[in-house]
Amino acid sequence: MLYVVGAQDNALVVDESRALAAATGSRLEVVPACGHIVNVQQPEAFHALVRAWLEGIEGSRP
Repeated sequence: MLYVVGAQDNALVVDESRALAAATGSRLEVVPACGHIVNVQQPEAFHALVRAWLEGIEGSRP
């Protein structure tokens, strides 16, 4: 799983995302100079992170 949060979001959101990522063995990306709505506030950064994460997934493809 991939968690993407903004560095300027509520500190609780960032801390909870760190804890969830650690507990589930997931990846966490914190986008600098961004608040709560990463895909709207930093769309290029968001898409690059998601694209890189998807490209790293191994398994069968249709």
